Amino acid sequence: MTNLQNGKWFWAYLDDQGKIHVKKYVSDWDIQKVEQLPFCVGIFDPFFAINKTDAQIKIMEFLDNEQYHAKTSINN
Repeated sequence: MTNLQNGKWFWAYLDDQGKIHVKKYVSDWDIQKVEQLPFCVGIFDPFFAINKTDAQIKIMEFLDNEQYHAKTSINN
């Protein structure tokens, strides 16, 4: 069971080079701003994680399940 008091909300985007950029979620405005950029090819909606490392792991697990991992890497 996840303790919501010990974590944060994150979101991420995939760029046209195959890199994943994990960001702390503040508002939908941040996501909307990035969606308009020409190099943004995908958005991961806000999700809960304990910290940024946990968020990166969750994104990579999702991509592994979706078989996108061969084209992606985490960019800190």
